[in-house]
Amino acid sequence: MVKVAKKQTKKSSALVGQSKGLFFVVAGLIVLATLGVYWQVGNHEFVSFDVQEYIIENPHVNSGVTIENIKWAFTKNYSANWHPLTWLSHMVDCELFGLDAGGHHMVNVLFHLANTALLFWVLMRMTGALWPSAFVAALFALHPLHVESVAWIAERKDVLSTFFWLLTMWAYLRYTERKGTGRYLLVVLVFALGLMAKQMLVTLPFVLLLLDYWPLARLEFSRPISKVKSNIFALILEKLPLFVLAGCASVVTFFAQSGAILTISVAPIHLRAGNAVVSYVAYLSKMVWPGKLSLLYPFPWDSLKAWQIAGAAGLLVCITGLVIGLRNRKWLTVGWLWYLGTLVPVIGIVKVGSQAMADRYTYVPLIGIFIMIAWTATELIPKWRRRNLALGVSAVVILCGFSVRTWFQAGYWSDSVTLYKRSISVTRDNHVLLAALAEDLAKQNKTKEVIYCLSEYLQIRPYNFDAHANLASLLGAEGRFDEATEHFEKALELDPNHVLGHEGFGVLLSRQGKHAEAVKHFKKAINLSPDDVDIRHNFALMLSEQKRYDEAIATLSELLRIEPDYAEAYSLFGFIYSKQGKVNKAIWHYEKALQMDPTISTARANINKLLVKAEKAKVHYERAAGFHTEGDFKQAVFHYRNVLAFSPDYLVALNNLAWILATCENEQLRNPVEAVGFAKRACELTSYKEAKMLDTLGVAYAATGKFAEAVSITEKAVELAKASGDDEFANDLQRRLELYKTDQPYRPPAKR
Repeated sequence: MVKVAKKQTKKSSALVGQSKGLFFVVAGLIVLATLGVYWQVGNHEFVSFDVQEYIIENPHVNSGVTIENIKWAFTKNYSANWHPLTWLSHMVDCELFGLDAGGHHMVNVLFHLANTALLFWVLMRMTGALWPSAFVAALFALHPLHVESVAWIAERKDVLSTFFWLLTMWAYLRYTERKGTGRYLLVVLVFALGLMAKQMLVTLPFVLLLLDYWPLARLEFSRPISKVKSNIFALILEKLPLFVLAGCASVVTFFAQSGAILTISVAPIHLRAGNAVVSYVAYLSKMVWPGKLSLLYPFPWDSLKAWQIAGAAGLLVCITGLVIGLRNRKWLTVGWLWYLGTLVPVIGIVKVGSQAMADRYTYVPLIGIFIMIAWTATELIPKWRRRNLALGVSAVVILCGFSVRTWFQAGYWSDSVTLYKRSISVTRDNHVLLAALAEDLAKQNKTKEVIYCLSEYLQIRPYNFDAHANLASLLGAEGRFDEATEHFEKALELDPNHVLGHEGFGVLLSRQGKHAEAVKHFKKAINLSPDDVDIRHNFALMLSEQKRYDEAIATLSELLRIEPDYAEAYSLFGFIYSKQGKVNKAIWHYEKALQMDPTISTARANINKLLVKAEKAKVHYERAAGFHTEGDFKQAVFHYRNVLAFSPDYLVALNNLAWILATCENEQLRNPVEAVGFAKRACELTSYKEAKMLDTLGVAYAATGKFAEAVSITEKAVELAKASGDDEFANDLQRRLELYKTDQPYRPPAKR
């Protein structure tokens, strides 16, 4: 047996030596063709599906290569995966390209090119057949089913692990050519690295056994059964370390994905088995005619028919029987078992995720089918003198057709929205991608399209309360209140404790002027989620829009107790205080908000407006004070009013204007009733603790004939003046108090 293997190796080596120059020419052409169809991905964006979680929002990856990040890659499960080498490759990308998607995409393309060249080289070394090996490599490089693995950055694990898969095959070939500890350890090392990129390599030891049968000819079934058994046992024993590593990787994967694995109660075993059988045939169908490729194929929970399962099973049995019947064509056995075996980890018996199948799962398995096609084609017309020309033309036509289709398929991966729309259009009931599309369209503020997506989603999943609540919010924003109400009611019917449903319904009811009902729903949401500061903020916003400022302030105060650094709360405080005319307070809160979050554009715009008004108020006050001193009360009143127009809480202006309006001898200027209003506002701003403000209010009350109120407020002013040690002012107040007790107003010269 060993002699057979050596003869095969010598023969293969001789053929490869003769064809080495041609190999580089053909490999170069395949690489150029592959670059031609995939070059476009360098201009593509990140696809949000998984990439957001994998890279953009993963601080361990997007911060590049550090000791801490390397430690994290090897010691932590993330996104239901343990693949440290894949994480390291993404870290290197971020180190080199930051979050420029083009660089990340081109690294995937480079790995795909490397895999293509490796596959070509290893097959030619093993078989000595250049053209069949080239055809397999070209199909691998250019087939549309492989676009997902190359154009999707999140599938770096696919192209990276396959790189180590093919390196393992190369190292194993070297080991079989000349056995040695160093060469064997290289096989184990490269295989282990591959497992750390993606655990799909667990089937590789079985594939190496197949390669022992063909083309390495280390296993021959024509020998006596006892020697065959001994040979098989020796080959398995030889690979025992690889099987141990594969077993360990399987255990690691099981625990890493334990949270994502669907239970039997959710996905019954008969459904899984039926879908697995149909998927085997569906992959073959898409290999022949890759017309409707999708990012995600929904699992057929209730649409899988018995005849489909029976038909697929029958076809698989027939192909298997044919392969067994043609066992002298060893490549058929190897290719078919390669295909069946390498799909086992991802065929869905252990169910992870909502997909029925995935294009990316064919990246390695289809190599087996390509081998079957390539080597069988050379035997179809063995004696025809124009056989080589016919095969060559046929191969070129097939590859050109696949290349065009691959170019278009890669184009669909230009951005998330384009990809999702294409995938939805070629599948049925794809609620997962409808939700993903709605999310991406929402980021682009395409409300009408989001409404359409959510409406379609609810046709498939009518009992999803989140979808009802989200759709209701959007309909409400569009002014479609009746439809919005219907969906909010449905959401709360499905889940009476749906927090966002109550919050959203509260917003909708408030917009319709149904404030009492709105408050009820907001309070329900707060009770259900008392620490959700966003709900409290939205409640305060609603209250402020209704001019219920005191309640809004109380709500914001509680919010800041829970989360003191909530910048938007300070911004809303600024808005409320500006509406109340408390300019200084408003400016302070706006400034606080901007210190915490400089991106709050409304706070910046509003504070600028307030500062402009404050400056104008200051100018008018200076003019008013000058006219007041000069005794030109008409001009003083005019400018004091302008002060208050720009700054309604300008305390000195309020007090001085009230004094003039209450005491001025000019009948046309005097307005005691208005004076009371301004004086009251000044007292409110000082919490009725400033004697001078109280004095002005007492004078204004007396001017309107409300002497009892004048007495009461002036007595309080006297107390405050005495408490502050201002006896002179206290005496003045006492004299005015005596006037009020005899129902006389105070009428001094209107100068203050």
